Amino acid sequence: MYAQVRELAVGTKESQPQQPHQPLSHQHQQQQAGLLAHGLRQLLLQLSSVSGTIFATTTTGAEPATIRLEYARFLVEGCLELYATICSSAKPPPNQKTTTTNTSYEISYFHEREMVDICIMICRLIANFKVTELSQLSGTFDRMLTMISTIGNNDLLTKMLSECERCHGDVDMVEGIEWREEALDCLLEGIVLLSDDHWILSESGKSAAQSLSMYLAPLYGSYICCRVNMAKLEERCICESAESTPSSAADLDALREDISAFYLEEQMTAASSLGRLNVRASLQGLSALLNDCLPKLRAFFDGGAVGAGVGAVVSPDGAALLEEARLLVISVCHFLTDDDCSGETPL
Repeated sequence: MYAQVRELAVGTKESQPQQPHQPLSHQHQQQQAGLLAHGLRQLLLQLSSVSGTIFATTTTGAEPATIRLEYARFLVEGCLELYATICSSAKPPPNQKTTTTNTSYEISYFHEREMVDICIMICRLIANFKVTELSQLSGTFDRMLTMISTIGNNDLLTKMLSECERCHGDVDMVEGIEWREEALDCLLEGIVLLSDDHWILSESGKSAAQSLSMYLAPLYGSYICCRVNMAKLEERCICESAESTPSSAADLDALREDISAFYLEEQMTAASSLGRLNVRASLQGLSALLNDCLPKLRAFFDGGAVGAGVGAVVSPDGAALLEEARLLVISVCHFLTDDDCSGETPL
């Protein structure tokens, strides 16, 4: 039954209404199938949050804890299958040409919502069963961590950066930025629940901590690189268009930057928990980025390679470099401090 629900939940052709006497257009069929799939995914999201006394001792004598673990395995395995189905069914509609900017999930009309729902489901499973129970799902736990890493790196961060590069930093033209940011927030929320669980510091949680470090910690480097490079592109774009931007539009840009800064603070705090899963590797990554940035920054203030000395008008390249340095400093500050510790603040 779950396999049938899974197929319907991704809006495959089996779920599309068939009316041989009054055939519907392909777009209309997709819309109706998408509504059904969305409703079924919402059902799966609710099932991922089920807890409490419903896990009672069965007539066969199975303990509630055992039943709960099997229920968790059932849902996590279903989530893995759902993601695999979404990936394999990402095909363009009939008569639609595929371009370099219209690939993967953008090809399918409903795959944006599906990816967000997958990330929400992952977060709810982690919040419900926590690392103490999920880590007992031999094999399945590692596959879930691999899926989280793949979604975060390949489906979200890499594509956000490539889209930003395609648009030369014009965030208003970037396709899919909203749903990817929403999905990334859900993933980071789930990762924080995993990494901040004090149980992984105990002897019994040592194996789980190693799995988290192995599969999730590399995602921190991808996140920092993506954020820094996107910030550089956006700053260069803003600087290049500053002269032709009316004052009212400039005020709107300033307001948007304030909102973005607040949002970035929250996301950086969550990402820092991810980085602390492997402190050595994360510090090495930050150190490499700083070592690459500092010589260029020194040349900038000396009036060298960047072409803007102290007191001069900052060029777009110089503005991008300053933004790169700012983001790296913010990343280091968030990584070295912990909001949960009394007296520590990131900045």
